[in-house]
Amino acid sequence: VTIWELRARLGSTADFLLAKEGPFEAATFVLEFAAAWLCALAALRFKRRAQLMPRAVPMLYAVCALALFLIGMEEINWGQTLVGFETPSSWAAINFQQETSVHNLLDRETLTVASQILAGAFGVVVLVMVVCSALAPRSTIGAIAPHASLTPLALMTVYSGVYLHPEATELLLAVFFLFYSVRIHVAARSTAQSSMTAEPDVPLARAATASSWNTELLEYTHDAIIIWEMKDNGILYWNRAAEQLYGFT
Repeated sequence: VTIWELRARLGSTADFLLAKEGPFEAATFVLEFAAAWLCALAALRFKRRAQLMPRAVPMLYAVCALALFLIGMEEINWGQTLVGFETPSSWAAINFQQETSVHNLLDRETLTVASQILAGAFGVVVLVMVVCSALAPRSTIGAIAPHASLTPLALMTVYSGVYLHPEATELLLAVFFLFYSVRIHVAARSTAQSSMTAEPDVPLARAATASSWNTELLEYTHDAIIIWEMKDNGILYWNRAAEQLYGFT
C-alpha cells in the first residue's frame, strides 16, 4: 500500500514491483499455494476428528484450499505456463494482457469494477464472520471465521481493492489467507494431538456421555478414561481403569 501511494516518488522501483510477472505477482503465487497446502492439510486433520466440530468445517476448509489453488494457477496463467495453450484470437481481442486465464476474459474496465466489488464483499464477509465467531463460537461460521486480529488486514485489502493497484490487492489477499491457513493448520494439528492423548476412544466416550451419562461401557476398557469440565466442575467421572492407575475411587 505504501509503495502504491508513493509510486510517483519511487518511480521505476514501484513500476518494477507492481509490474505484471513482477516480484509482487510472484510472491502472491507462492503465498497462495502455501495457503492452499496448509488449508488442505487442516481439512484432512479435522476430517479425521470430525466429532470435535461441525461436520461442514472440514469440507469448507477443503473448498477454501481448492479455491486458493485455482486462484494461484490463475495468477501464473496456467494455460500458457503449464499447458502451453495459445490464446485464441477471440480471447485476445478482449484480453488486455494477451494471456490465457479465466479472469482475463474481462476487459480492463470490467475487471477493475469486478475487483472493487469483490474487495468490498470480502471485507463485509470477514467482518460478519468475526462478529458471528464472537456471538456463536461453536457454530459452523464461528469455527471457520478468521481471527479478529486479521480484521485490520482485511480492511486494508478492501481499501487497496477500491483505490489502489490490483497487484497490491492480490498480494494482500494472499497474505491474509496465508495467516488464516497457518492458524487453522496449527489448530488442526494441536486438536489431533490433544485428541490422541486425552481421548483414547472418542466415539466410545461420546456414546457414553451423549445424554444420560451412562458410563457402563467405559468400565469394560482397560484404558483410563476421565471425563472433566473446565468450568469449576473438575472431574465428573473416571472409570475402573483410572481407579487402578491413580489409586482413587
